[in-house]
Amino acid sequence: NGMTWLQALNQATLLAMPDDTVLPQMQWYHDAVAFCLKNGIMSNSNGGYFGVNDTVTRADTALAIWTLAGKPGKGSTEMTFTDVSPDDPAAPAIAFLSGLGVMQGYSEEVFAPQDTLTREQLSMVFRRFVNVQNLYLGAISLDDLSAYSDRAKVSAEARDAMSWMVGSGLLSGNVKNRLAPRETLTRAQLAVILQRYDCLKTTAAEELKQSQAAEVPLTDTPAPELTAEEAVIVTP
Repeated sequence: NGMTWLQALNQATLLAMPDDTVLPQMQWYHDAVAFCLKNGIMSNSNGGYFGVNDTVTRADTALAIWTLAGKPGKGSTEMTFTDVSPDDPAAPAIAFLSGLGVMQGYSEEVFAPQDTLTREQLSMVFRRFVNVQNLYLGAISLDDLSAYSDRAKVSAEARDAMSWMVGSGLLSGNVKNRLAPRETLTRAQLAVILQRYDCLKTTAAEELKQSQAAEVPLTDTPAPELTAEEAVIVTP
């Protein structure tokens, strides 16, 4: 019936409640969190909580993006950061993304995996990832960000990335119509961006497939036969 497994679980729980129970409103991050949990892209904490308002670390971000991409290059890139344990679940993701230049360390030895990311930093990471992977996401126009009251707070180095993120629909403003570029990214926000990216990539791939199927190869199209009059005109 189109429900996610988390919606179905919530519904089953709510059906057992008294009739006068005030039902919780579906949150904006609901389906995205369900998508990430179901596909193993993000996970709950040890206490069984997702932590929607918790901040996102650099290690969390690397692991989530790498997992969503299918864990490419696992074990093929040597780790150079001394502050990332080889036993860290995010280690292969950090090694792969740093090797591509998608996520960079503070130095050759320091990655600072537990540092947090801002919304504009995540935008730059995502833009680099799409670029280096040469991923087709359809026709995307850069947004001029004029609709956002705090657009001037976007760093110069992050402006193109945030313009691309907004133009692609991966990133949007908050309820106060602000981009909040320098606010720390939350786990709920990351989940939403990851789900939007997966939908965008899937839609673009389907559109490309349909476009290619509609094209008729020239070798399969026989040239029309010339009439006697046309043959006289084209004969040298």
